[in-house]
Amino acid sequence: MVTYDENLLQAEQDKIEKVYTAIGERYYAAHKDDNNSEFPDLMDAIKACEQTMADHKAEVLRQNELMICPSCGAEIYFKSFFCNFCGVRVAYPEGQKPEPEKEPEIVTEPEKEPEPEIVTEPETEPEPEIEPEIEPEPETAPEPETEPVVVVPSYEKETFPVTEEVTEIPQVRTCRSCGYIVTDPEARFCDNCGVPLDDTAAPAVSAASNTKHCPRCGFTTTDPDMLFCIECGHRLEQ
Repeated sequence: MVTYDENLLQAEQDKIEKVYTAIGERYYAAHKDDNNSEFPDLMDAIKACEQTMADHKAEVLRQNELMICPSCGAEIYFKSFFCNFCGVRVAYPEGQKPEPEKEPEIVTEPEKEPEPEIVTEPETEPEPEIEPEIEPEPETAPEPETEPVVVVPSYEKETFPVTEEVTEIPQVRTCRSCGYIVTDPEARFCDNCGVPLDDTAAPAVSAASNTKHCPRCGFTTTDPDMLFCIECGHRLEQ
């Protein structure tokens, strides 16, 4: 007696379930924005789940002070002006956002009416004038050229006292949170991340091997994964 192959039947049923899922995904992608959908209850259930997931991800990013780069999708510091993974600008400082360029208005001039043609009588050609003959002047011998006399003024050497200027090296502090260098001696908080600064002065440049410096703006960081400056967008140097 021949019996059913349960493994074969289950494998084919699994294939059918996957096809059902693919059909549903394609239908949802094509008709999720339709107002007159055939399955409004199922469409609303999927949209509610997507909104719940999006709100949860946004809350996690907010608590971790992160945001998503619109170019590469990486998670970056929420106060960054440039992405430290792809270098794309993600924000502008306050008051520096460029205004959108306005399209120039096209001004069309009204068509001018054609001016009436003025008919003028042909001018008569004037009679040619007879020029009087000019007698050639007698040639005179050129005068010998004299070299100009150059007077070289004499200058007395003046001596000026040399004064040595002594400039004091201002104390700088390094933020313990982001590594930003603060040169203002009266600053109490970091200009980059807002963390309170220590009262004691710290060395401007860290001796750690993983410290990176921006050659354009001087920004310093110890994050080994940061490839671009978050202040100016320039590629960082190791």
